[in-house]
Amino acid sequence: QMNNPQNQNMGGSAAFREFCIMNPPEFIGEYVPAKAREWIL
Repeated sequence: QMNNPQNQNMGGSAAFREFCIMNPPEFIGEYVPAKAREWIL
């Protein structure tokens, strides 16, 4: 059976879709938890 991309849930959860609609700033950083936490706070 072939997967149809149109039938797949590309948006994830409703909360994630809402977050994306808000056009958040992009995080271009390091894979360091402390740096990510600083960006969030």
